[in-house]
Amino acid sequence: MHLFAKSDPIIAALIDTFALPTLLDSPTQVGPLAFIDNFIFSSARTDFLKGLAKCVSGLAALGRSKISIPVQFHEAFSSSPHCFSLCLSAGSKSKPGVAFFGSKGPYIFLPGSIDLSKSLLYTPLLLNPVVALNQALLAIDGENGSGGTKISTVVPYIKLETSIYEAFIGAFLKEASSAFHLYCYDKAF
Repeated sequence: MHLFAKSDPIIAALIDTFALPTLLDSPTQVGPLAFIDNFIFSSARTDFLKGLAKCVSGLAALGRSKISIPVQFHEAFSSSPHCFSLCLSAGSKSKPGVAFFGSKGPYIFLPGSIDLSKSLLYTPLLLNPVVALNQALLAIDGENGSGGTKISTVVPYIKLETSIYEAFIGAFLKEASSAFHLYCYDKAF
């Protein structure tokens, strides 16, 4: 285990071994632990959590950087797909969300053996894409793609323009409700 010195904005980085359960022949049978040596963990300043939901206790790097969780998993298990899936929580510590790394499924949940992978949509990670839109609704600089809106799982409620946010929530509720018989609880995303 190695500990690196404090720097801004990272408070500390820790290199250690990360252990993950594996699956046997059946997606419901847990196998032995798989180990990732030299996994990089870090902590950031607590003010990074300001403005987020009250139940948020930390952040996870999910981008393309060398220290992001999907990249570290893929480098450790090169035969696994370079992907991850998120099932977002309603913001409750008693009913947390879940993340899957290095697999396109199946993602079996018990009881009932529900395979969430059949209901997920694929969205590639894009680097600053430039998209032609109605300029009256959303201005994006055609040279570098800046401006407009940013869809983020960290702070979605302040990064989306109102009409885009409402359209996103409407589409999400329609799809999620039909797939899982969910109900709306005042759209508190």
